[in-house]
Amino acid sequence: MVLSPFSFRPRRKGRIPDWQMALLLIAFGALGRLLLWDLPNVETILVVALLAGMLLGGIYVVIVPVAAMVLTDVLTYLLGWSGAYSPIQVFGLGLFVYSGFVAAAAMGAGFRPKLLFRTRAIAVMTSLSIPATLLFDLWTAFGDWFLISRHPPFGWSFLHVLELQVPFTLVHIASSLLFVPLFGSMFTYLHVNGWPSSRPVPEPLERLEGGPSEEGLELLPHPPDLVLLPVEVLLPRLEGPLPRVELRLKGPEVGLQRLELPGLLRHRLVLPA
Repeated sequence: MVLSPFSFRPRRKGRIPDWQMALLLIAFGALGRLLLWDLPNVETILVVALLAGMLLGGIYVVIVPVAAMVLTDVLTYLLGWSGAYSPIQVFGLGLFVYSGFVAAAAMGAGFRPKLLFRTRAIAVMTSLSIPATLLFDLWTAFGDWFLISRHPPFGWSFLHVLELQVPFTLVHIASSLLFVPLFGSMFTYLHVNGWPSSRPVPEPLERLEGGPSEEGLELLPHPPDLVLLPVEVLLPRLEGPLPRVELRLKGPEVGLQRLELPGLLRHRLVLPA
């Protein structure tokens, strides 16, 4: 056996299992958040939360965003990227952030399309990312005001916090409009069709046998040097030994000597060309 070149044809064995898709979404969300850490409100967790809701649903609405956030929060806290917030403030803000992502995933599950990998489904994902982003930013802004901004030394009102939040929310919406259709198309394709695969291709000698292919879905071609010649129209119905018959073709002569024929000849002779 040899491996055929890499192909983007869908796998015939079906789509990726939900748990594998969940692991992919978690890894993608965590890696994207780490790579985009220095860009405020440009992140991939909201993207994977929406995709978890629209593609998987069920318990994955909670598992995917929470697992991606826990993984990155632990790494960033160990690396000292979490800023000067106290552990209580980090925990409190984390509750608002985590619940905001779960709410976004729940919105995706509520609008889960029946037909996936269609232009309409991707458009629904992209359109849904706007209210999901607004809801997330409004909820986390309230959490920031409730836990930090309304206390000294800030003493800000909630309206002032919302005013400061506007430019960050605009950036966040632009990020969602970019990432959701881009990566949503990719993950939707994988979810529906599975991994692009390289199927084993039989060697030339194996092809000559004319047996079934590996997946049993189609017959391999017969050797090209064989010609199927129907003889029932050439030979009369005979009951006994057949005398020598010479058939002249474009190729070499073929002799048939004392060929025992049944009462009713229904088959074809396979003659070499």
